[in-house]
Formats: sequence, structure tokens, C-alpha cells
Amino acid sequence: VYLSYDYFKNKRDGLGFLFAGLALLFQPFFKVTLGRVLWNIIDLVVAVALIFLLIRTFKKKL
Repeated sequence: VYLSYDYFKNKRDGLGFLFAGLALLFQPFFKVTLGRVLWNIIDLVVAVALIFLLIRTFKKKL
């Protein structure tokens, strides 16, 4: 949720909507049943994307 807020604040709406959607997908209040294999794929894709964004952000600050 924080990343979504931060991207909206910095006028990067595309990533803001992406992180808002991820916050809704991973929130603990409503069960989203997608199956084990699909959840594993989603977890892997999100992890790789977050690592990529972290590295890209870190390189920009150097």
C-alpha cells in the first residue's frame, strides 16, 4: 500500500495502480482462490519485479 501511495504521489500512476492491485490481491481480509500453481507463479513474478524495482531505485540514487 505504501509503494502505491508513493508512486501516485510521484505522478507514476501506472505503478501506483499495479501496487494497489497487488495490495488487494495479497490482503488477508478476503480469500482469493487461484490454486497452488498459479499462486506460486504470482509469488515468483511479484518477487522478481520487486527485486528489479529495488535495484533500479538503488542505482538511480547513486
